[in-house]
Amino acid sequence: MVEVEAGQSYPGGTHVEFPEAGLSFTIPEGWLGGVPAGSAAFVMGSETQPGVIIALTHQGSTTDEVLAELDQPVALDEGVTMQVQGQPQVDDPWVKAQIIASDGAQMLPGYLMALVREDGPGALFIAFGQASANFYRKLVAGLAGSLKLTPPQAPVEPSQLDTSKLVEDSPLAQQWRGRLAGKKVSFRESYSSGGMSGGYALSRDYYLCSDGRFAYRDTSSMAVYVEGYSASSASPEYAEGRWRVVTQEGQAMLELRWGDGRITYRALDHAEGRTYLDGERWFVTEENDLCG
Repeated sequence: MVEVEAGQSYPGGTHVEFPEAGLSFTIPEGWLGGVPAGSAAFVMGSETQPGVIIALTHQGSTTDEVLAELDQPVALDEGVTMQVQGQPQVDDPWVKAQIIASDGAQMLPGYLMALVREDGPGALFIAFGQASANFYRKLVAGLAGSLKLTPPQAPVEPSQLDTSKLVEDSPLAQQWRGRLAGKKVSFRESYSSGGMSGGYALSRDYYLCSDGRFAYRDTSSMAVYVEGYSASSASPEYAEGRWRVVTQEGQAMLELRWGDGRITYRALDHAEGRTYLDGERWFVTEENDLCG
């Protein structure tokens, strides 16, 4: 299960999680998904299958409220609207309906399923494109079948972190400081479909200065394109702060105190000559052109 971050992309088969909404689901195999920067929707496209899938949350806590929301055109993205066709079907706790999506130039058939939920935001799965409404009904039903619900989680504030057991002067912390000080720590990932669905590229770099300062660069881009619909994002980010290595019960962690007041921790591991942050493979190099 992977917690979704805006501007990043995830391949088919990934179970993506939205803790603040208490929702998670699995991206269909052969599809690529992500949240474009500035969007509230999780958008999925495929190299081999026509159409687009959109996952949203909604606030209707009763069937009547959800039906009322769907009884008028719904804006899916800039210039793209959706309208229910015919009478929605109520199959507690779901509301199901055929739809027509329009970008102002063409009409595309599709299907939706909306989860009615009293204890948190509901889920809304929408799929549309050049295929039949039945094709998109099966896609949406698969997403609904993979949906898992948990109690919505409020964001954890830095003041809530328990730092009483963190140790800075342990031999393990000193070993990691020697390995990271003055280095660049990098993560790279990319995917290109070579077809109509687009791709993504992730580039993240920590520049860990020997004096305890750090700089962070993140350039993440994503593109999803299907006939009649496209979504793309490029989200360069730059931030600075202070870093140190701490340990707790034998686990080394990279502590990052960001300039905006946030404090984050990333678990450090080293195996077979490879460095891992939170279980992801990162590369430690001398290519630190910002600071030594």
